[in-house]
Amino acid sequence: MEAKIEHKLNRQEAKQHEAAQEKQIQALGQKFESYRAEKPDFDERVDALINSQLLTEPIEQAILQSSMGEKISYHLAQYGSDLVTLRGLPPSALPQAIKQIEAFINDGGSVQDKPRVTQAQPPIAPPGNTSKSDRSLSSYSQEEMENMPLSEFNKRFK
Repeated sequence: MEAKIEHKLNRQEAKQHEAAQEKQIQALGQKFESYRAEKPDFDERVDALINSQLLTEPIEQAILQSSMGEKISYHLAQYGSDLVTLRGLPPSALPQAIKQIEAFINDGGSVQDKPRVTQAQPPIAPPGNTSKSDRSLSSYSQEEMENMPLSEFNKRFK
């Protein structure tokens, strides 16, 4: 008896889940239509992405759950490296990765413009590179070399 009730509850939950997913797909379809008007190559790129069979079920679910699913689909079609990165992530990490892609899209797709400022010390000079000469050794004449004191030579060239 309990098994029948549990089976009916599971079936109802599955129907509710399917209905919710269908609503998400319909809402996403409407967003896709408006985004198609902005991007003339949208269909071509997204169709190529779907036909490539690189989209896994967890990635599709993460895209469906995103409020920017149409833009993420287009982004993944443009940047295959991001799709490969998503494929390498566990399903539990996909929502966070999708949010990072959303942030990238919202920023206008700009890569980090500002150089990073760190508190690190400047690099040390490599050993043997301590010469403070304004001239190279080959620019001195024989006479200048002979008349130069040894201490001056060592200071300039060693």
